[in-house]
Amino acid sequence: MALTGRDRLPPEPRLQGAPGFGEGLEKNANAGKSKAAGSPEPPKNPLWEIKAVRDQWNDVLENGPVDQSGKRYGMPIEKAKQEILKQGLPSRKQ
Repeated sequence: MALTGRDRLPPEPRLQGAPGFGEGLEKNANAGKSKAAGSPEPPKNPLWEIKAVRDQWNDVLENGPVDQSGKRYGMPIEKAKQEILKQGLPSRKQ
């Protein structure tokens, strides 16, 4: 007899790497996919949520943050450092 999704879960307490983040991520991922009724879900890698958070953070660091309308604002840290060096840092006389 095959186990259902609930039976496959480990015993309580189940700890999450990034609580609450996975729910929004699953909703976005499942919006484009349609599940067949009665088809079992493939088992997930336990670290999928941590990997997704890390990917999102890396995107923000490399390309800058995104506002609510989806537009990028600011600039990546490395690019900001280069801009400051081009302009020249003001310095005090010692």
